[in-house]
Amino acid sequence: MKRDGLPEAGDGLDGKVVVVTGGTGYLGSSVCKAFAETGATVVSVYLLDREIPYFEKVLGALGKNVTLLKADVMQPGEMDRVTKEILPRLKRIDVLVNTVGGYMAGPVEETSAEDFDRAMALNLKSTYLACKAVVPSMRAAKRGAIVSVSSEAALQGDEESFLYSASKSGVNRLTESLARELRAANVRVNCVMPRIMDTPSNREAMPKANFSKWVTTDHVARVIRWLCSDDAAPITGAAIPVYGGA
Repeated sequence: MKRDGLPEAGDGLDGKVVVVTGGTGYLGSSVCKAFAETGATVVSVYLLDREIPYFEKVLGALGKNVTLLKADVMQPGEMDRVTKEILPRLKRIDVLVNTVGGYMAGPVEETSAEDFDRAMALNLKSTYLACKAVVPSMRAAKRGAIVSVSSEAALQGDEESFLYSASKSGVNRLTESLARELRAANVRVNCVMPRIMDTPSNREAMPKANFSKWVTTDHVARVIRWLCSDDAAPITGAAIPVYGGA
């Protein structure tokens, strides 16, 4: 009997080829670990070398099942290059998980056009470019699963957080549209909406918060993994809340 309240891995992930963008970040590392535990072949697409020690600590011995590929997924052509490296070697991409993103906030009058562009690139454009690069191979194979990371903020804007809310809302709409577009190709597209995740950076930013109320990155990762499993085969176009107790 499971006692941790986390979804089981489900069926059909052993041997799958899984691409995780932002794969060395706090959530991305947990996602790579969750899939590696099932026997999947995982490709972690990363940008920041400084994140690799944390990634290696999280993965431990499972790191042998994960390949690191460096790319800036916010830049056009970078994910195309990644897929061109993966497909000749691994023949297919079964799962894409988009974890690239970040929080940006501030009063509207103090926000520059560059801030706006950065938020959209980080949270929405990165997701679009990754999907655009991977979808052709999934269409051809007539199977696949895509999960992107959105946020509760996609549902309702908060004070001084319009950059984050607007860009994450775009992830939800992208998810819904692609789910309809790709249904006939048997490609499922969903997103998850965490609230505050328990990460070192969030603890540093909010030292007086009740961390026990926050959802862990492992919880979010295992929900993502379940959405990509055969157990979730009927689900597409969904935005799944993963709020924890916050």
